[in-house]
Amino acid sequence: MDIYNKGGASLVGSKVFLTIVSFVFFIFALFAVYFFEGHVKSDVLGSIDQEFTETQERLKEIVTSSIAESKSDLRFLYSTPPISGLPRAEFNDGIDPYDGTTYNQWKERLETIFIGFMENNLAVEQLRVIAVTAEGRELIRVQRVGASVEAVPDYSLQAKSGEPYFLPSSQLETNQIYMSPLTLNKEFGEVVFPYQPMLRFSIPIFSDKGKRYAFLIMNVNANALIDNLKRTVFNYSDLIISSSEGDFVYHPIEEYQFSRDLNPEITWDKVYSQKVQYQDSIR
Repeated sequence: MDIYNKGGASLVGSKVFLTIVSFVFFIFALFAVYFFEGHVKSDVLGSIDQEFTETQERLKEIVTSSIAESKSDLRFLYSTPPISGLPRAEFNDGIDPYDGTTYNQWKERLETIFIGFMENNLAVEQLRVIAVTAEGRELIRVQRVGASVEAVPDYSLQAKSGEPYFLPSSQLETNQIYMSPLTLNKEFGEVVFPYQPMLRFSIPIFSDKGKRYAFLIMNVNANALIDNLKRTVFNYSDLIISSSEGDFVYHPIEEYQFSRDLNPEITWDKVYSQKVQYQDSIR
């Protein structure tokens, strides 16, 4: 009896031991799974954070490179002979005292240079010379018309003193370059459709004696830049481009896009509670 009981007790003890071992193993397994999941989550979050950091650097590099290229193009155009010939002729009764070239000849030569440049630089939508006067009248404008590039006749040139870029462009010092915020292109005060998001780069033109004359301004279509930025962002994240004033340039919600021109009441502060610290040198 006792042996049976002992045997029974021993048997029960074995079951209890097995149960305890199983329970301990189960707890260990749960802990291992929890530890593994936590480790995986940590690795994934770390990987995502690293990817976002790398993406941010790529986005910044794309924008910086694009801006640098546009500035280089503008300086190249600024270095062409008609840029200095125009004010010499303008301030000498229409005749350049340096070589006798007339104002109209310099104008036609610059238009030819602009046309050739734009035919080989598809992102450039307009090249203009705008007088620094109260009216701010365009002196030269070359623009895209369908598939062609054309010089605009004098009777179609516009006054631009009311445009946001006019004042800062007319106050630039020698060799300084102004870059405008990214906005939609307008003609005669109306937004052009299909939409043309534009960055404008300008550089001042002075006479040989240092008299302020005009500024050269280049309109660059930013669609290719925006598309490039969109391709760089992961498919599980969204790209939002906002100016330092808080308006949206690009947003995954279509009606938020180009809010400065289309929906001025839509701003970052109205949509999001999180504040943003803007990078410098983007404007």
